[in-house]
Amino acid sequence: MSDGASVYLCTSNDEVIDLVSRGQGVFGIAVGKVLREVETTLVELDSQPSDPSDELALRRLSRKVS
Repeated sequence: MSDGASVYLCTSNDEVIDLVSRGQGVFGIAVGKVLREVETTLVELDSQPSDPSDELALRRLSRKVS
C-alpha cells in the first residue's frame, strides 16, 4: 500500500486498518498473484532453449559454462 510518500507491505487486516486510520488517502494493490505469474513465466523462459544469436542468451550461456 502507499500513502503517496512511502510504500508499505501490509500482511494483515490490522496493518491495513492502522495505515488507513492515519487519515490520509491510501492506494493498495494485491501483487501476490502477479508475482507468482511472473515467477512462473521466468521459470518457463529459463527452461526454453535459447537462441545463440541473442546477446543476452550468449551471456547466460557463458555464465553457465564458467
